[in-house]
Amino acid sequence: MANLSNKIGQLTRDIDYLIAQINGHVGEVGERAHGLPQSGSAGFMPYGLYQGGVQEFESRAVIPDRTDPATLEPGYYYGANMINIPQMAETSAGAVVDVTRYGGKKSNQKVVTYRQAALNLTWVKVINNPGGEDKTWQRVMNMAPLWSGTLSSTGIEQTLNESISHYSFVLINFGSTSNNHDTVILPENYVGDGINLDTTNLSSDGFITTIEARLVVNSGTTFKLVTNQSLDTSRTTGAVTTGSARLIVNAIWGVF
Repeated sequence: MANLSNKIGQLTRDIDYLIAQINGHVGEVGERAHGLPQSGSAGFMPYGLYQGGVQEFESRAVIPDRTDPATLEPGYYYGANMINIPQMAETSAGAVVDVTRYGGKKSNQKVVTYRQAALNLTWVKVINNPGGEDKTWQRVMNMAPLWSGTLSSTGIEQTLNESISHYSFVLINFGSTSNNHDTVILPENYVGDGINLDTTNLSSDGFITTIEARLVVNSGTTFKLVTNQSLDTSRTTGAVTTGSARLIVNAIWGVF
């Protein structure tokens, strides 16, 4: 009886240990989220969800050449040399494709996501029939901060977080002492003699203040203001005098 009592005690401790281990997995993600043949156990990922994650991140289905991604069934795919892809995409470059169906299992309504690593770009296409027109490929725009501050002095070189050549275009946010803000867009790979930034303020003291500055981007990684000046125009006499207001550059973002 003593041996049986000891075994029961050990078995109880083992069961308590296992319960504690299982409960410890509640809310886990990644490698500690276990898949089971069926769902319903607290702390465990349903097997179907687990398998979907494996397919998405580890074993995507290969897309045959000359496949239209819009014709694919829902799932996760990888391939190249597809047809009817976004115009900017490189045909021979590899891309991952995600296809999601909406509107029921028998519906042909789908959202197709096309991501090309070579360009670091993503597009989305909506297949919306029946019930509406299909949507063409739309590029997903992402923004990254390249610089922020309050630059108004001229000749002081500023360093960007990375070269603007990595982005399709660049947004420059600027304003004045009157707190009105404008944004100018620089085209892709812009490096040159400079770009004019200007803003106009209608002041309450009878003057129209025009502020102009010139920003120069050097080698894609640094920039500076080379000029920054304002003119006050009297709304009654039209006389023009040099003003004290200055333009302030507040932030620069790269967009891809």
